[in-house]
Amino acid sequence: MNTSSTQTSGRLNPTLLMSGSAVFTGLLGVGASLFPQTLLSILGGAPESGSILFMNVAAPLYLGFAVLNWTARKKPIGGIYSRPVALGNFVHFFAVSISLVGSLGETSNPGVVAVGTTAYALFAGGFGYLLFAGGNQCR
Repeated sequence: MNTSSTQTSGRLNPTLLMSGSAVFTGLLGVGASLFPQTLLSILGGAPESGSILFMNVAAPLYLGFAVLNWTARKKPIGGIYSRPVALGNFVHFFAVSISLVGSLGETSNPGVVAVGTTAYALFAGGFGYLLFAGGNQCR
C-alpha cells in the first residue's frame, strides 16, 4: 500500500482537499473574528449581542479546524490518526451544508448562502468520498 502524501484516490488529491479546507475555514475564522457585524449583515442577520457572541465563539473553532487541516494536509488520510481528522471534517462540512440548505429560503441574501452551501457541499463530498469510497487510503 502506498501511503505517500501525493497518493490520490481516484481523481481526488487528499493534500489539495486538506489544503483547500484549511484555507476556507481559516478565511471564515479570520472573517468571523475581525468582522462579525459585517458578516452578519451580509448574511441578512441583525448584528445583536447574541449573534455577535456566537460569531466570536465560532471564529476560534474555524481557526482551529484551519490549523488542524493545514498541519495534517500532507499526511495520508487513513491509519489511526488521519482518518479521525477526515471524519471530523466530513461531519462538520456535511452538517453545515444541510443547515445551509434548510436556510436558503429564509435568508435575505440567498445568493451568498447558495455560494456557501455549494462550497460546504463540495468539501463534504470530498471528505465523504475519501472516507467511504476512497479505497485503501481510508482503511
